[in-house]
Amino acid sequence: MIVVIVGMHRSGTSALAGTLNANGICMGEQGDFHPPPMKENPKGFFENRRFRTINDHLLRACGYRVKSFDPTVPDWNHTPGSSIYGQMDNVVDYYHNKYDHWGWKDPRTCLTLRPWLDTLLSIAPDNIKVLLTMRGVGDIQASMLARGNKEKEPGQFLALASAYYHAALNALQDARVGFYEVPFTSLINDTAVCMAGISKYLGMDLPNITFIEKNVSRTPATAHPEHAAGGGI
Repeated sequence: MIVVIVGMHRSGTSALAGTLNANGICMGEQGDFHPPPMKENPKGFFENRRFRTINDHLLRACGYRVKSFDPTVPDWNHTPGSSIYGQMDNVVDYYHNKYDHWGWKDPRTCLTLRPWLDTLLSIAPDNIKVLLTMRGVGDIQASMLARGNKEKEPGQFLALASAYYHAALNALQDARVGFYEVPFTSLINDTAVCMAGISKYLGMDLPNITFIEKNVSRTPATAHPEHAAGGGI
């Protein structure tokens, strides 16, 4: 089983990835994780540098810089070069041949999901599980500002979060791949119930839920809806 965690920055992807990793779903091997734990994520980000590097290559080929926080994100009306697809095939083959249950997490995957789905569908079409972490765009904006990110203009992070979710949902719909929606507030505040739903979707027990702490989010919830991007397919 391949578990792809998809979600905007500050939407609970690290908490979910850490929990899955603690339950035997390999999110990366020793030395794979980058960046290291930081103040905003003291338990770690659980981003596999191999997938993150490929995502950077894909986005750079489109002329997009993630750190620009530009809400005008790339679309995938073109095919990445064969060399990039080769790298994607190699990294998926490596983990898929070595682990029964594995996956990766990187918020950039919202923007690069379509080419990744092409790769996954060609290698393991019946083993793909997508978890989409959903958080209100207003809460994402507040969290990004709280951690020191600066908007070039008011509402930039609102537009960016919407663009990330729109890109991910378009990719899933276009590839006809289903997903399971994971609400951020449920993941953090009602962890046992939320993880029970994820366990049922994945078809495996996930008994270790102690990785997630309720104080993981210091940004109070607002009235912005978590389900702003739609539901599962």
